[in-house]
Amino acid sequence: MVDVLIITALPMEFEAARSAGLAPIAGGVGVARWEERGVGTREPHLVGEYVGPDGNSLSVVLALSPRMGAGQSRLSPSGWSSG
Repeated sequence: MVDVLIITALPMEFEAARSAGLAPIAGGVGVARWEERGVGTREPHLVGEYVGPDGNSLSVVLALSPRMGAGQSRLSPSGWSSG
């Protein structure tokens, strides 16, 4: 199950979101590490676990849309999972 899906339109936005989500220190608030998934496919994406200040976590998928400005993202997140 994916709790949060972030789809960016530009590579610069993708990298900014990737960096912004990282936890500054081990065990801190944020994503400890991003895992690459779908490498070599039409839908490469990153999966991480965001840990909040209260210790609760959310699974996060970060993707770069293959086409900017379309009415649909053209991605099919139904096959994505955090595990």
